[in-house]
Amino acid sequence: MTGFIRIVIVLVAISAVTVGTPLPVVAVTIDFTESGDAAHAKVTGADAPELPCATSPSTECVRVSFTVDDATLATTTGVMAFILEPTGRQISDVVTLIVAAAGGTRRTVTAEFRSDPETGRTLPDSIVVFDREDGSAHTLSGGPTDSKFLTTTGTRYAFPGTLVITAMSEAAEGQPMPEPSELLLLNIGLVAIVLARTIPALSSRRKY
Repeated sequence: MTGFIRIVIVLVAISAVTVGTPLPVVAVTIDFTESGDAAHAKVTGADAPELPCATSPSTECVRVSFTVDDATLATTTGVMAFILEPTGRQISDVVTLIVAAAGGTRRTVTAEFRSDPETGRTLPDSIVVFDREDGSAHTLSGGPTDSKFLTTTGTRYAFPGTLVITAMSEAAEGQPMPEPSELLLLNIGLVAIVLARTIPALSSRRKY
């Protein structure tokens, strides 16, 4: 009987320690990509399927929403990050983030990637925080000095290291940029064409 009581006491003590220990914060990454006429989102570290957006046919949009246990995420009713066309001030894509309290240390995160139409809006000159599309993935989240997300007052929204948001916009006119390996093959092909034309010409000159 004494042994049984000891086992019960030990189990209760372990349970009390487990309940009282805060759960570790899980890092979450949201990767937005645009390809052709579709936008996609991949979330790592949380269960968040792609959700459609109510948008006009000329724009691509995707949304994700999930809840995490992370008190370091500051709540916000909406911050935005802008990706501009390769030149000028025309907006190519907008990423919006909303973080709402979900009880205690829990936060509900909603992120949306929206592509502007060809005749889209232009970013005011007063806004100097943005990225430009170049066919590569850009990290939009960051700290108080490098975050690309702006509040309605123009200040940067600071992310903890537990949430990362990236976005890859199309390179230009809906055509993705070639991979480095494709560029290498293209350069090799051009060199081969030049050599094929140059070597016979040099050989004919040597005969005379």
